[in-house]
Amino acid sequence: MPSEPGSPPRFLADSMLGRLARYLRFLGFDTMYERETPDALLLASAHREGRILLSRDTGLFKMRAIGSGGVRALLLRSSDTVGQLREMDVEMGLGGFVGRLPARCVDCNGPLEELEPAEARQLVPTFVLATQIEISYCPCCNHSVWRGSHWVNFVEILARLRELRGGSG
Repeated sequence: MPSEPGSPPRFLADSMLGRLARYLRFLGFDTMYERETPDALLLASAHREGRILLSRDTGLFKMRAIGSGGVRALLLRSSDTVGQLREMDVEMGLGGFVGRLPARCVDCNGPLEELEPAEARQLVPTFVLATQIEISYCPCCNHSVWRGSHWVNFVEILARLRELRGGSG
């Protein structure tokens, strides 16, 4: 199902963009990641699900299905995550869609749910309960999320992206 006008874009990242997929999920974007999927199947999935295909594979962009074939795609030229996010922001204005962080599981792409302290007690280590206020849970893969070192790394990437945007967003 294609994205509705004005709703956040949905993405399909190819095997070259696993780290980018995790960052997009952290930002709240519905992002599927395919590790070892042939190009024809990637294109079919992107078309069927109304996702924007993200890739660094120039050969993939020579295929007819992109553009005229109904598959929306973005060829990313940067080899680093901040550069890739910057390219996407320039093309699509991602900043306008970024909401409360994190919103999606970085591992499986499932939507996260906030946990009450009593619920979290059985899912996270004791030190996490003692040091964290917000803990989220992914019902799809049973992954618990809190603002640990991974959070700091993501926030640093966002700060670098904002610097590249000229301080806005």
